[in-house]
Amino acid sequence: MSFVVIFIIQRIGMLKSNLEVESLGDGKGIFVGEQRPQYKESDPSKWSPETRKRVEEYEADVKAIDEAHRYRMQAYEFVKLGQLNQAAEAFKKAYEVEKGTDTGFLLVETYEKLGRYDDALTLLNEMVTPQWSEQGIQKAQEIRTRLLAKSGTKIGDGSKRD
Repeated sequence: MSFVVIFIIQRIGMLKSNLEVESLGDGKGIFVGEQRPQYKESDPSKWSPETRKRVEEYEADVKAIDEAHRYRMQAYEFVKLGQLNQAAEAFKKAYEVEKGTDTGFLLVETYEKLGRYDDALTLLNEMVTPQWSEQGIQKAQEIRTRLLAKSGTKIGDGSKRD
């Protein structure tokens, strides 16, 4: 097969002096021709309302992801410095932006380290949804049990132990 392709390319090359051969990447094939087509950016003024809405939603999502990432990076720096209250605030801002499970668990852990067990439990209960995997629900339950034990709350009735 590759011999045939090389033969055809050589034959075309004899006919054309400025032949380009270029990989399209990712297993999509090769381009053989005089000039690869150049794609122009589309003119936003010609977009349909549906296209404009999708682009705006995409841009908002990207902005939110970037914002959450910045807050998480700040939180990691605060953790390194032992400034857990500031880390909790930064993780909270990241979580409010993205509602990501990983960020939520980091905030729960930070609350736990600060002894803010009620805040950790409230957030953990807010995070768990029926769509979670069995492993995720099990992890949340293990953390919940540990937090309840540390907070002095009886498992089951929510009352404080004396």
